[in-house]
Amino acid sequence: MTSKNKTLFFVGKCLGIRQYPERIQEVKQVLQSGIIPWEDLVWESSKHLVLPALYVQLREAKLLNELPPDLVEHFEHLHQLNSLRNEAILVQAHDIISLLNTKKIAPIFLKGTAHLLDNLYIDHGERMIGDIDFLVPEHEIFPTVELLKSLGYSYPIPVTPDEVKIAKHYPRLRNEAVIAAVEVHRQPVSKPYDKRFNFAMINQEKKKLELNGTAYVLSDYHQIIHNMMNVQMNDKAFASRKIYPRHIYDLLQLSHRRDPLETSVEFANYPKQFNAYLVVSSKILDNPSSINYKNDQQARRYYRQIKFFIDHPRWHSAIRIVQYLTQRLLRYITLPIKSIYDKGERKGMLKRLGDRSWYKNHLQSYRNMLQ
Repeated sequence: MTSKNKTLFFVGKCLGIRQYPERIQEVKQVLQSGIIPWEDLVWESSKHLVLPALYVQLREAKLLNELPPDLVEHFEHLHQLNSLRNEAILVQAHDIISLLNTKKIAPIFLKGTAHLLDNLYIDHGERMIGDIDFLVPEHEIFPTVELLKSLGYSYPIPVTPDEVKIAKHYPRLRNEAVIAAVEVHRQPVSKPYDKRFNFAMINQEKKKLELNGTAYVLSDYHQIIHNMMNVQMNDKAFASRKIYPRHIYDLLQLSHRRDPLETSVEFANYPKQFNAYLVVSSKILDNPSSINYKNDQQARRYYRQIKFFIDHPRWHSAIRIVQYLTQRLLRYITLPIKSIYDKGERKGMLKRLGDRSWYKNHLQSYRNMLQ
């Protein structure tokens, strides 16, 4: 195992210090020994978007004095910036809630913003968040978008109901006056997975937030399911064998509210994908007692593959590129056929073909993958 990959597992061990204080002495010894280069520690935690979480964990364990002062200063600065960003996102979310409530629309927040609103973290600065994602009933998508446009949010191209029906959310809305873009979802996951996990299910068990106005987050049960499906299906981690420590960190916090393995058994859908995610999450986090998995042959084989790719990143990159190009090729073949009988797909395809910026963004997606 390379030094950088040792660093990944060390970061995972550190991310559980608060819940497992018996790790403190071992982490302290590693920090004092210098076997983990500081550059690797910063690189791995930054690359996987968990640097603020790592800082909070070390701070809570009173281990910051084991780091060089300039590194601590760097951690503190980035944590402060992330805290300010998240506070701004919370203000933005509350403004959205107030606006939507004027038309009796009550959003159900998803992912990072939901976790902030639901107080999943002890520190508002420990989770790095991109967009603000929330669910509304499908018939409220366009009324919601029109309300957001009145606040200054926009999307440059007209969107039809048929196009939205084939996607899980309305295209990302941006507003230069605020910090985060907004995605208005009709479903929590992409097709065809929304047949097994969808708005109707979530709406039955949604959890009301304690704040001024009316808004919700998913139940703990559904938050765990969504955490898994967002990584394994939406981000295709099950197929690509990619690791997402930021979402694994979320799972660790959720696991102290509800048992993920019991959740997967009760859910009873996608058992291979769910158990594979639990295996990887447990291993990366140094086998916390709150995250268990079925230790069967399939799980062991999956983790061996993950370990191989961790130790051989060039092989992993090459295979992911092949997978990506194969998926794109299949899309080029199936989309024209599907557009013959699917009105939404047909309109979406014709719009993209007539949009010059789409070609630029499409080519950029290849460059990003090949870098």
